[in-house]
Amino acid sequence: MKIVTEIGFIKVGAWTLSGSRIKFLLTDHQDEKKVLYSFVSTDGVMYLGKTTQSLTRRLMGYQNPGPTQRTNIRVNKEILHLLTEGLPIDIYVLPDPGLLQYGGITISIAGGLEDALIDRFKPVWNISGKTNDSSTPKRYKKPKTSHEKPRDIYSNSFEVILYPTYYNQGFFNVHRKYSDRFGEDQGIIKIQLGQDRSLWIDGLIDRRANQNCSPRILGRKPLKEWIKSNFNQGDVLVVEILSPNSIKLN
Repeated sequence: MKIVTEIGFIKVGAWTLSGSRIKFLLTDHQDEKKVLYSFVSTDGVMYLGKTTQSLTRRLMGYQNPGPTQRTNIRVNKEILHLLTEGLPIDIYVLPDPGLLQYGGITISIAGGLEDALIDRFKPVWNISGKTNDSSTPKRYKKPKTSHEKPRDIYSNSFEVILYPTYYNQGFFNVHRKYSDRFGEDQGIIKIQLGQDRSLWIDGLIDRRANQNCSPRILGRKPLKEWIKSNFNQGDVLVVEILSPNSIKLN
């Protein structure tokens, strides 16, 4: 992510799925302390935090949260949800070389920048601009708790929550449960936008974007513009499967 890297963050790993659990993989800075870290999915900063522990030890808290660690439990569920939806989550860190001093006292870059960066990026997994949280997550204009999942309406319809990546880029992933209901990779899919039977666009079925080969429906700019004109981030989009190569969005 360009803005993050311009500030000085570097990519050091990623979150992955291991069965039904999440697992982090680090390629660098495993033992680094006093760092800012960020979880980035596609074009969005999802979470920002700081740690005085080693990066490995801090991430282990999200991977295997204790029963009373509410923040770790919440972020674990958020990571699991995005990975299950087929979205990537990269791990970035901002190392602190310890060169910033004031009056002979070394100033922590992580401590000094955390609040400012949270205010700038407004990560959706941070609560009210705080990382030491203990309340319900602050989400979008229509909040949902981290326990809520997209629902199956009936046999040929399902819900998609419009997270930032879906909302801003004009695509969404299909849950594995419905994978066989859609056509082949790189096939054209007709998309009816809303109740107007004359409003159709051509989309693309992409089965290469997700590791489990479940479809990603790409509507590109026309879908993005329609979504932005009719929904807010965090709203629910209902997808009705008309055929393997046609859907209706409500």
